[in-house]
Amino acid sequence: MNNNELNNQPENLETQNSDEGMPVTDDLEDMIEQLPENFPQALPIIQNEIAPIIAQCDPGLKDHYISLIKKRTKAASKRAVQLEIENAINVVTEEDILPTEQQETRIIDPEIQQMADRIANDPQLFKNRIEMVNRLGVIGERRNIGIYQTVIDSSLLPMGTSGSEALAAKNSGPQGSGKSHPLFTTLKLYPKSAYYLITSGSAKSLYNLNDGLKHKALILTEALQLQSGRQGDNELAYCIRTLISEGHLKYQYTGFIDKKKVTIKQDLKGPTSLLTTSIHGKLEEQLEDRMITIHPNTTAEQTRDIISRTAEMASGNGDTVDKKTLDAWKLFYESLEPVSVLIPYAKDIAEFINRRGSLPIASRRAFKRVLATIKTIALIHQRQRSRDDMGNVIAEYSDYALAYQLVGDAFRESLGEGQRYTDDRMRIIDKEGQITPRALSEKDGVTTAAIS
Repeated sequence: MNNNELNNQPENLETQNSDEGMPVTDDLEDMIEQLPENFPQALPIIQNEIAPIIAQCDPGLKDHYISLIKKRTKAASKRAVQLEIENAINVVTEEDILPTEQQETRIIDPEIQQMADRIANDPQLFKNRIEMVNRLGVIGERRNIGIYQTVIDSSLLPMGTSGSEALAAKNSGPQGSGKSHPLFTTLKLYPKSAYYLITSGSAKSLYNLNDGLKHKALILTEALQLQSGRQGDNELAYCIRTLISEGHLKYQYTGFIDKKKVTIKQDLKGPTSLLTTSIHGKLEEQLEDRMITIHPNTTAEQTRDIISRTAEMASGNGDTVDKKTLDAWKLFYESLEPVSVLIPYAKDIAEFINRRGSLPIASRRAFKRVLATIKTIALIHQRQRSRDDMGNVIAEYSDYALAYQLVGDAFRESLGEGQRYTDDRMRIIDKEGQITPRALSEKDGVTTAAIS
């Protein structure tokens, strides 16, 4: 610990390093002993003075100090004490104190910094980032890769007047069709601080995330618990729906302090974007209405290309990407500033859409997703875009051109204009109507057994 760090410590504490580099405070137990013997009265001191110190301790010491606090303040349970400490730690994290400390000690390779600067100023950065995922082993799927990246990026959009503008998307397709591989490969270009990955969980487990979900993407690898028609109270779907729509999630429950019932509140802050995959066509109805739906490429040609590329990678002849390049893309993302974006031509887009005549109610949210996509694309080009006097980024027409390519089909599907089939067999069925397996096999050039 350097002199500056020592000078920043509370004057009444003597701080020294333990063998494992964790802070040990000789006077912490004395501070706890001086707490009021009433948990509500002791809370301000616990949150402002004790929690920041406990946050730096290892799990064993944390548990020890929590036990001491429970005993001294006559709290109803250790869990009640732990929740208040975790909430206080989250506040510290949200105020960007910890990231600032990390930046002071982090040494960035000048070469990687130069590469990140070139990425930020490259007019082709959106295209190049997709191609980088292709170089890492994903065949095709360029539009889906672009949507994955845009959804993650959208978590950087500041909260709007009517809630969060962060996007949500699901990739819906059959098992083994290549939904997860492009997603996990895309994540290689992002720092771990940009997303939170879970395979399953309960709704209440979200509230206890130490780092929160502010300006992060929530990656749910399989949307089993978000399926349409799932039996029982689907609380997880409700919580995720609220989080991506409103940008925050509040939970309160009844606990006991000094043998009295009290209301304990927890607050999970966004904005948070969402990415998930599903083998089912529809998720929970209200959540479905908030998502961009995409589909994997399941054509026979895509299957042949994947087999060929897999063989190349196995033989050592595949394209490779060095670690510095990946680190540069991560550093580029870390350099992005959460900033508001204005779309001067938004009214023109609205007039163009309204020419279609009668529109379903679903078009309201679908149009907001279009605008959020444009804003997100402009946001990642923020070093290349002009700003107004308030510091807002001004979106260009090129941002709309990219957004149109990305979400045009998904927008039409949201309006009920039919699913965009990527499988040749599904296209034949859609065109021909009822057809026998034998007739379908003849048209598709495969055996009847394969059709079955």
